[in-house]
Amino acid sequence: MGKISKHLIFLYLTLIFILILNMASKVVLNQNFSIFDHVPSESDLVLEVNTKNLFKEVIYQKIYNSVKIETDEYEEEYNTFQNSGINFFSKLVVFREHWANEPVWFMLISIDNQKKFETFSKDFMQYNTVTFFKNYALLQLNAVNDSIQNQVDSHIENIKNRKVKSARSKPMIADNFSNDNEINIYLKMSKSEFITDGYFNINFFIDHIKVLGQFTPVAKSTPVLAIKHSLKPDKAFSLRSSLNLFNTLYLFNDVKLEKLPDYSHLSFDYDGATLLTVNEEIPIHTYPNLSLNLGINNPDEWQKYLDRMVKVRKLQINGDTLMIDSGTKTFMKYNISNDAFNLLQEPINYDNNTDSTLFFNLSVQPSKLIAKTFFKKDEKNPPKMFANLKIGVIQSIIEDFNYLNAIQSIDFSITRINSESDYKSEGQVIYKAENSHSIVESFIISKEFMATFGKILEIY
Repeated sequence: MGKISKHLIFLYLTLIFILILNMASKVVLNQNFSIFDHVPSESDLVLEVNTKNLFKEVIYQKIYNSVKIETDEYEEEYNTFQNSGINFFSKLVVFREHWANEPVWFMLISIDNQKKFETFSKDFMQYNTVTFFKNYALLQLNAVNDSIQNQVDSHIENIKNRKVKSARSKPMIADNFSNDNEINIYLKMSKSEFITDGYFNINFFIDHIKVLGQFTPVAKSTPVLAIKHSLKPDKAFSLRSSLNLFNTLYLFNDVKLEKLPDYSHLSFDYDGATLLTVNEEIPIHTYPNLSLNLGINNPDEWQKYLDRMVKVRKLQINGDTLMIDSGTKTFMKYNISNDAFNLLQEPINYDNNTDSTLFFNLSVQPSKLIAKTFFKKDEKNPPKMFANLKIGVIQSIIEDFNYLNAIQSIDFSITRINSESDYKSEGQVIYKAENSHSIVESFIISKEFMATFGKILEIY
């Protein structure tokens, strides 16, 4: 009798699941882009989350994989979101604009219960202001100068009343933001020498996340060359690029690395680090096992760049050794020649790339980032009691990062067939976990990362 009851319960849950999927398809898959009436076309970053797709996957996991996510902790969070007032059969859009060179971040959420959302947002979200209209909540996520806030407030009223030009007027958004994708992203790169704008489509499958995208190239009289070196896939992190993106991509403000001099290609490999424990306030000296090779034709500019960093006390140079002081001290060797700038611990040989269509290539094996990080005591200046206490905390934080072992690999590339075509991008995140789903694993990793990040902030 018990077995029959279990089968009947499973059948009932399955029918409910199918019913919800059908409702979601009818309500959402055929919806229009009305939420984009309140997303300004001047936004240089637009991130759309089709929450109904994610919600469908969560329901799938609740029915078919309950052992994985139905711990008391995640069950409580699931119930919290169920009572958040958010309409999970709609969309969530994050966008960024600039006011007097200050970035302003917004989040536009479709809601079905304002009172529930007000309670949820106060308890679980950080934001500067919130404005309610129709069935939406518009949150200004970051604070700005008072002199700018008045203008932003007026702008929010215009967004509310649809007095701004819609982001869907951009063909790249209108043509490529599909309801079938879990996440769509638009990027405008106004300061890039190589790319004007582009988009990503992100989808979650059982054991991997797939990323596809396209970018519009800047018309250049001098052709951009493909990457110079091939990847080293045995390394924990291996990156190759002939697109200078360091000074064009940023997220939270306009302050990037000090303006780097021009370079024609980048080859970067990282394979763990030796953490030398010492008796200092921050008791770790880092010796990363890395190699960075930048192709240059202006060695004097690079030397001036280093001299400027030394002057503002961001670097110290002793012979061929460079020390970066950002709280923890990081040591490596460097050299500048007529055609290259190098950072390294040990000399490395590169294999030449033979693919003329490849302009960016990335390979990451997250488990190796932790497995190849080692502690070693400095015998000349060994840590004492208080230093050892801090070292113990640092060791526990690094051990906390073991949740990254759930990720098998991360790969991403940007290609271009010829000088007349757009850049195409493709990437994937592959998970190791069985009896789970990439959405669930991503949620768990994000949650664990935020907890680990909090511990890091306590130290520094």
